[in-house]
Amino acid sequence: MINASKHINNDIMGKQKKKKEPMLTGKEIKKYTVWVGGTEITEHLVTYSMAKAFLDQYTSIGHKDVVISEYKRWAIY
Repeated sequence: MINASKHINNDIMGKQKKKKEPMLTGKEIKKYTVWVGGTEITEHLVTYSMAKAFLDQYTSIGHKDVVISEYKRWAIY
């Protein structure tokens, strides 16, 4: 009988699985803006966490047209 506990951390090919790294918990980059009904509600760029909080707040009061938009610099050639 095979000892199953030895094989728990192995993948299909028998190689050791890589440990998952925790998500980034440091400083977030402010590169998002939030739009509600075609109107930008953020005065400045915000982090994704803050944008998600705005999205949750506005959808909870009944708005269905809430969009998080990522700011990207335009390259001029």
